[in-house]
Amino acid sequence: MAPRAPFPETANAAAYVPREATEARLRELRDWSEGDGIGSTLALLIADPGMGKTQLLRVFESGRPAWRRGSGQARRGLFLPHAGLSIMDLCEWVHGLMEREPGIPDARDHPVAALAALFALAGGPDDPLFLLVDDADSMPLETARVLAQGLPRERSPLRFVLAMGNDARASRLRAILEPLHPVVGALRDPLDEHETAIYLRTRLARAGFDSAEIARFDRERIRQIHALAGGVPRRIHQAATAVLESERDRLPVAAGSERDRRGRSC
Repeated sequence: MAPRAPFPETANAAAYVPREATEARLRELRDWSEGDGIGSTLALLIADPGMGKTQLLRVFESGRPAWRRGSGQARRGLFLPHAGLSIMDLCEWVHGLMEREPGIPDARDHPVAALAALFALAGGPDDPLFLLVDDADSMPLETARVLAQGLPRERSPLRFVLAMGNDARASRLRAILEPLHPVVGALRDPLDEHETAIYLRTRLARAGFDSAEIARFDRERIRQIHALAGGVPRRIHQAATAVLESERDRLPVAAGSERDRRGRSC
C-alpha cells in the first residue's frame, strides 16, 4: 500500500505531534473550559500564520485533552473555519450546522435576537456551547462589538475560542473584546531542531513510510529543513514535501539508468 500524504493541507487532529509549546496552550484551554465560566467567557489563541492554530483548535475540539464536566458529560463544541459574518449570519450558520431552527423571532434580522438565539442553543451556564472559531481575524468589527456588549463576562452559556494572528487587524479586534477580559494564549515559539526531527519522523511514520524512507531524513537533511523553515510548521511541511517530491522524481531516472547499464553489459 502506498504511503499517504504526510503533510495534507487540511488540519487533522489525528496528525497532531505534541511539543512543549502546544501542550502548554492546550492545557490553558482545558483549564479555561473546565473553569465553569469563571474568569472570562472568551479565550484567544494568538499566533503568526503557519504556527498551527487551526490544528490546535481541531485537537481541542476532538477532546485531546478531553474537556469534560465533573459528571463525565462531554461539553459541546463546534468548530467554525472562519468568522467573516454578521452576528445574524453567524447565528443562521451555527443553527444550520446543528440542524436546528432559530426559535427566537427576528433572529435573522436583529443582532440582539440573533445573540439570544445562539444562547438558546446551549443548556445554560452549566452546560455551555463552545464555538471554536478559526481565522477570527476575518470577524467584522461590528460582530465583535455585538459580542463584547452582549456576552456575559463570566458564566455565559455561549463561550468562544478565537484563533487569530498577531497583526494590526487582530489588535483592533482584541481592543474591542477587551471588556470581556479574555484569557490569552500565545503560540510564539517555533520548533527547535530536535522538535523538527521528531515532528517529521512521526508524521512520516504515521503516513505509512517505511524505515528506509524515513532514514533519508537524516540529521543533516533535518538541519537543512529546519534552517530553511525557521521552525514554522507550515514551512516545514513545504520543505519536507519538496524533498519527498525530489526523491520521487529521481527514482524512475535511477531505475532507467540501471536498466541501461545492464543492457550495455549484455
